[in-house]
Amino acid sequence: MALGISWLWPWLVATLVILATIHIVLQSQKIKEKIIASLPVVVGDTILFLREPSDFLLRTFARRGDYFTITTLTGAKMTVVNSPEAIKFILLNSHKSFSDGYTKEFKRLIGEGKFQDPDRHSVYKKGILGIVTGEGLQRLFPLINSLAQKTVESWENQLAVNTSDEAHKFAFKGGMLAAWRNEEMDSMDMEEIRNNLIILREAVTAIPINFPGFYYHKALKAKRALESRIQKELFKRRKFGHETNDFLNVFMSVKEFEVSDRDIICMMSAMVFASASSTSGLIPWVIKYLHDFPEVLQHVQDEQDSIKQRMAEEKSTSFSWFKMKSNMPYTQQVINEVLRIEPLSPLIPRKVKENVEYKDFVFRKGSTVWAAMSSVQLSPDHFPNPRKFDPSRFEVTPKPGTFMVFGTGPHMCPGAELTKMQTLLLIHHLVTNYRWKRCGPEEIVSTPVRRVTGFPICLAKRHDQ
Repeated sequence: MALGISWLWPWLVATLVILATIHIVLQSQKIKEKIIASLPVVVGDTILFLREPSDFLLRTFARRGDYFTITTLTGAKMTVVNSPEAIKFILLNSHKSFSDGYTKEFKRLIGEGKFQDPDRHSVYKKGILGIVTGEGLQRLFPLINSLAQKTVESWENQLAVNTSDEAHKFAFKGGMLAAWRNEEMDSMDMEEIRNNLIILREAVTAIPINFPGFYYHKALKAKRALESRIQKELFKRRKFGHETNDFLNVFMSVKEFEVSDRDIICMMSAMVFASASSTSGLIPWVIKYLHDFPEVLQHVQDEQDSIKQRMAEEKSTSFSWFKMKSNMPYTQQVINEVLRIEPLSPLIPRKVKENVEYKDFVFRKGSTVWAAMSSVQLSPDHFPNPRKFDPSRFEVTPKPGTFMVFGTGPHMCPGAELTKMQTLLLIHHLVTNYRWKRCGPEEIVSTPVRRVTGFPICLAKRHDQ
């Protein structure tokens, strides 16, 4: 006899009523603070941490010191490290004593390949660096420069520019030029891939329940669709060949050991996700800080106008990326300051593979360690007046270990230079051609996008050129 589910409906209705009530109540800041304060520590601390991780950790570090064990966050036992020296020690020993500490649920979303395998990692990374550093980066320069120019020009006709969505669109296309070269960047096929990446990005903080109706379940479907599309491209290249220098060919061309198709697909899924995430997270913040600090914007604009003039005089085709980059020191200081205050990865998780002694502290085997880079970068011990936006502080090199926004050691982000190039080129075309302001509610309401997030702006053409 079939089991009916009519008994579920009263519970579902009651749950919806409770959730709606909580949502309404939490609109009041005072009520919200009282509720959080009255919750059990395991719940209250977790909520405070998720709301403002850097502030929460700074307060806790002030009470307990550089190393401390937290048993209240999400009910899990972990060690959080706030010492630049200890963080550097952990990251430099990632293959020996520490492994990546991402959860199984996170890996299931982003990628379960063997990229982090110590015996394979150096081979994979060497191939990737050949594409996104040195001569490889120079080959990408004209493609991404053209993409940045077209992207900014497309904003001119938009009433309100959704910087979060537009930055992801630009970063996705730029990342795909490196990861999976495809000239049809504006095709429906590419847009479908990007939409799947957006679902994956938003599911990173979702409750990991794989059941219909939950966002995590939806994200796993999106990942399967992404992997299916990568598999089609892999089979196509195996059948017809493809000599393009990109990440996919790097993984297909490994000779040192056998790489299964499943590993290639998983690693490509992770690379495509990562290639869009860093740049798309950085660009809206850079645009916002330039808007909020007119004197900084003017300095950046003067520097970029000078570069534009030199490129016109010397013909832009003769300009290498490295020559262009060397002429924008202040803009790079601005980006570094944004990364310091708004880090792309506030916490870097690692799993302890064996008992490790560091000074008078022991990292226990099997425990999870969080390297709290955001706390280091917002500490007055390392950066005076840390909440002040001051690009000039990067006129001198920061103290060793205090500014590692892309990590260090064997697991340092290989796409760091690509992220910087994409951001600098987009900012170059934006500030040399346009002025902008933050959009008001009337422009936002009229914007036909999925939702306006990040820092919505309205553009106006510069007439002082």
